Amino acid sequence: MRIKASLFFVCFHLVAMLANGQHDRYQFKRSLSGVSEDWHRIDLPNDLFGRVKNDMSDIRIVGINASGDTIETPYFIEHKGEQTVEKNVNFQIINESRKGSKYFFTFEINSRETINEMELDFKKENFDWRIVLEGSQDQKEWFTIIEDYRILSIKNLQMDYHFTKVNFAPSSYGFYRIQLESKEKPELNGAFVKMKETREGSFRTYNLKSSTIHEVENEQATQIDIDLGLKVPTNNLFVEILNQFDYYRPVIIQYLSDSFETEKGWKYSYTSLASGTVSSLEKTPFFFHTTMLRKIRVRIENQDNEALSIGKCVVSGYNYELIARFLEEADYFLIYGNPNARKPNYDIQHFKDNVPAELTQLNLGNETPIVQKELDARSPLFENKIWLWAILLILIAFLGYYSIRMLKKA
Repeated sequence: MRIKASLFFVCFHLVAMLANGQHDRYQFKRSLSGVSEDWHRIDLPNDLFGRVKNDMSDIRIVGINASGDTIETPYFIEHKGEQTVEKNVNFQIINESRKGSKYFFTFEINSRETINEMELDFKKENFDWRIVLEGSQDQKEWFTIIEDYRILSIKNLQMDYHFTKVNFAPSSYGFYRIQLESKEKPELNGAFVKMKETREGSFRTYNLKSSTIHEVENEQATQIDIDLGLKVPTNNLFVEILNQFDYYRPVIIQYLSDSFETEKGWKYSYTSLASGTVSSLEKTPFFFHTTMLRKIRVRIENQDNEALSIGKCVVSGYNYELIARFLEEADYFLIYGNPNARKPNYDIQHFKDNVPAELTQLNLGNETPIVQKELDARSPLFENKIWLWAILLILIAFLGYYSIRMLKKA
C-alpha cells in the first residue's frame, strides 16, 4: 500500500508541474491599464499580429492578484466586418413588348415591397446595352428611376465577364419597367429582385512600406508587388486604374506564403488569394478571406491590349478587438507568442448577447519580451513537458498493473 500511495503522490506532483507551466512559454507581454468594470474591450495594434499565430489562438490575458497568484481572464475576439442582408422579393414578368428597336420588360411586385437591386439574366452571351428603369403604381404614369445605365456581357476563349446587376435608390412601386435598345431581340431568361441593406463595417487601412509596378512584357501582364512591412490580417484590396477608356482585364491576387534559401539564392512561394476582373464598369475593391500576410502580388493580364495606368493601391482589413471579463482586482497583462498554444475555450463566447453594448477600452502598454527560465543543465528531463507526460503515463500503467495483481490476489 505504501508503494501505491507513493505512486499516487508522484502522479499528483507531475500533474501539478504540468499545470503550473501553462503560461511559461509565451514570448511577449503588454501591460493593461484602466480596468474599472467587469467588461472591457482591447483594440489589437498592427505590430502585434506579426507575433501571434495566424488564427490568434495564442493570445491570453493573465493577472497577478494581491496574493501573488496568477489568474487567467476569459475573452473572445470580434471583428467589425461589413454585414449585408439580402431579401429576395417575389415578382412576375407581366409584359414584354417592342417599339421599333426599343424593347420593354414589365415586372409586377406582388407585395409592393421596397427594392434597390435587380439582377438580369439574358440568353444572349455577348451584349453591351444601355437601359432605363422606370416605376409606376398603375402602369399609366411612369417615373424614371435610373437612365443610361450600362449592362454588359462578354464571353470568349479569354474572358467570361458579366455586369448585369442594376443598383438604384430604394424604391416602392407596384410595377417596374426596363427599357433597352437593341438590333436583335433580347431574350430575358429571368431575373432576381432584391432589397439589399449593407451595414458599414469598421476597417483599418494599412500603410504601404513599398509598392512597385512593372510590365512582364514577354507575358503581356502587369505585376504589382506590395510590401506592408508588417504581417497583418488583410481581406480588402483596391487598385486604382487611371485610364478613362473602357477596359476589362483578368486579375490574380496572391500573397507570399513561404520563402526558403537554396544554393542559387532565395526562392519565394506565392499562394492565391482571389481572382476576378478589373473593369471600367466596376471600380470596387477585391474582397477575400481574411489572411495574415505581409506581401501581396497583383497580376493583371493585358492580353493584346496596352498596359493600364495604375494609381494608388489601398490595402485594409477588419478592426479586431478583444472583449474580456474581469472579476478580480489584479495587475493584468496581455501575453502572446506561443506557437504551441491551443485555442482557449471560455464559457463567455457562448453568451455574447449578455455583453454590455458600450465598453470602455483598456490601454495597452509597450511590448516587452518575456524572459524565459534558463534550463537547469542538471535536470533537463523534468523541464521538458514531453518527458513529463511520458513518465506520467508509465507510472499510471505501472500503478494499474499492480492494482490488478492485488485484486487477483484478493
